[in-house]
Amino acid sequence: MTDYDSIILWIPKIERCPIRKLEIVCGFLSWNEFKILTKDAKVEFLLIEKVVVSHGNMNAIEDICACVPNLNELQ
Repeated sequence: MTDYDSIILWIPKIERCPIRKLEIVCGFLSWNEFKILTKDAKVEFLLIEKVVVSHGNMNAIEDICACVPNLNELQ
């Protein structure tokens, strides 16, 4: 099982918790996974390598920032 597989298994469990700090440093999230994790709009710190829309295409930073209106720090 890869780290990515582990994340996918945990998403249904952690999506019910408010996330204030989100760090994904060894991999990527799909756009849908990212929206699930940020749906409560409480993320204040975000460290992420990439968010993928489809076929390896990355999301625009503007779209990512729109999902995290309380963001104080982006790396």
